[in-house]
Amino acid sequence: MGRSIQQQVEACVEAFRQGSLTEASLMRIGELAEGSSKRQSLLYLQSKRTSITSAVIGMSLFKDGQFHDPTGAEDWPYGSVAEAMAEQPVFLIQRMSFL
Repeated sequence: MGRSIQQQVEACVEAFRQGSLTEASLMRIGELAEGSSKRQSLLYLQSKRTSITSAVIGMSLFKDGQFHDPTGAEDWPYGSVAEAMAEQPVFLIQRMSFL
């Protein structure tokens, strides 16, 4: 498995401290950055109430360019909005159900 960008930066810092930093090592950071495409993700949660501790009653996830709609509650990765926020510090849409 290849290095991550962070690992390459750390290796470059260490090489710099030792006086052995090369242009190729620095260029590798750029290669790694170009190879890591960042796609936007969207997690849509439906909950019973507006509280972030409210239980999730429905969800949709758009990740890596694809929709992932778990079919049942046992497949949902989060039991509450707060659990999702703790793991995914990204834009979160919460919808309250009026059922």
